Amino acid sequence: QLLLELGQVDAAAQLLMEGQDWPALKNLTLQHAEQLLSQGRGETLVRWVEAMSPEVRDCDPWLAYWVANARFASAPAEATLQFERSYRGFRAQSGNSGNTGAFLALAGLMDVLVHDPNDLHPLDRWIAEAEQLIASCGWSSPEIEARVTQSLFMAMILRQPQHPDLYEWGERTLALMQEGFDPRVRMTAGLYV
Repeated sequence: QLLLELGQVDAAAQLLMEGQDWPALKNLTLQHAEQLLSQGRGETLVRWVEAMSPEVRDCDPWLAYWVANARFASAPAEATLQFERSYRGFRAQSGNSGNTGAFLALAGLMDVLVHDPNDLHPLDRWIAEAEQLIASCGWSSPEIEARVTQSLFMAMILRQPQHPDLYEWGERTLALMQEGFDPRVRMTAGLYV
């Protein structure tokens, strides 16, 4: 705790790994995952997660989600598997937290799949899954709606340009992009609108 108060997150993680305090390492990882990724330290995040016992590592879909994000550019096949694992884990949960995670995992999954121009076929399954999840759960927040909408629209353009709802998804993506959500979402959406 003292190391964390001093801002020594890496040292704290190292002590937790040496002491094999996997639940505490899991909590530390989840608290700092987004920050690590924004600092370009995805491999550090992956190392922390891989150090955990399988019982701890495999019980929280957020860990798979963050590993998938860390592997997005360097190992897209692994990222795909981790996003799928994360999605299944979130769908097994109930409540708004599970829905939020499922939506984020789906968006990440579609995003990683559109970067494989050799085989866009897997997008068909996930476009249908996204439409089903949206219809059954609704949006957990406007930010989640913006994130998933732009990913779904991008997937439809590349894989299902004949989709009967493509125009509506494009209009919704454009409207959400103009509402000023996450700049990364706006930039990516702007490429396709």
